[in-house]
Amino acid sequence: MKADDLDLKPLLLVPALLLVALPLVGSFPTWLTLTVAGLAMGMIIFIIASGLTLVFGLMDVLNFGHGVFIALGAFVATSVLGAMGDWTGSADVWRNLMAVFPAMLVAMLVAGAIGLAFERFIVRPVYGNHLKQILITMGGMIIGEELIKVIWGPQQIPLPLPPGLQGSWFIGDAAVEKYRVFAVVIGAAVFNLRQQRLELMHEITDLHREMNKDRQATWDAQVRIAERVLIAAHGRIDDRPGEGSGMAVIGYGSLGGVELGF
Repeated sequence: MKADDLDLKPLLLVPALLLVALPLVGSFPTWLTLTVAGLAMGMIIFIIASGLTLVFGLMDVLNFGHGVFIALGAFVATSVLGAMGDWTGSADVWRNLMAVFPAMLVAMLVAGAIGLAFERFIVRPVYGNHLKQILITMGGMIIGEELIKVIWGPQQIPLPLPPGLQGSWFIGDAAVEKYRVFAVVIGAAVFNLRQQRLELMHEITDLHREMNKDRQATWDAQVRIAERVLIAAHGRIDDRPGEGSGMAVIGYGSLGGVELGF
């Protein structure tokens, strides 16, 4: 997918709605505060939905158990942050981020690993049958929910914001929460990475079409496909940045769970 193929209409809808809301709110400071808060929540929901849509788009799997991976990410991050109390309790923002980012990474890795096993042993036998996918993934969700209760207990675990992410920045009379801005930045980064993966997938599809036109496909075309697959799966080849393991796409949802946990 080239830049010219990107549909800008959904992206332009966001600023259009913001401009429409300004006269309805009536107060610019209130509008700015609500806008940042709304964008932050929208980014968190986008991250959660990215894992679900990528699994459906790339694997044609209706994963109704996606919610358990969101919860898993939140609980894993809670455990990691709890073990880094000296960092999360510091007043220095950089020390807080040095705790939050590893917690996000571990949550995504754990969710990706569990997602790999989930696909191998539960989803793979029902490929091509959406009804069975719905039933079996919902069953997996129920089991996963109970396992989370066994490991972390049934009670809610408080997860306070690190001091460096607490409070607000003031722009005139408008108060913008620091954590909301953090969530918007993370969401924008995930959106950019997701677009890179989709572009790579489209390149692979186009190359396959070229090969199918000519049964005597050249070695160069095969190498180009292999390169694109390696970029998408392992993150880098020939110094071209990629996005990480293809089997860890379900970890996107766990990242949203980490942000929702605060």
